Amino acid sequence: MDPDPEASFYRSLQRRYGSEGVPVLDADVRVVIVVEPTNYVAVAGGLTEPETRAVTALLEQLEENG
Repeated sequence: MDPDPEASFYRSLQRRYGSEGVPVLDADVRVVIVVEPTNYVAVAGGLTEPETRAVTALLEQLEENG
């Protein structure tokens, strides 16, 4: 956790998303929290194997019917 008393990180988000100029009234108490994952779980698009087969078949059918 890093102090960000000038709200630099928040202001960079404002620039990125087009909200520049909005006052940051709580800059003096803002912090940046950096999270480093220790592990992860990978999934195939969030679909189960039967769902993946069904979607693949549907896409193949759509390609054939062009």
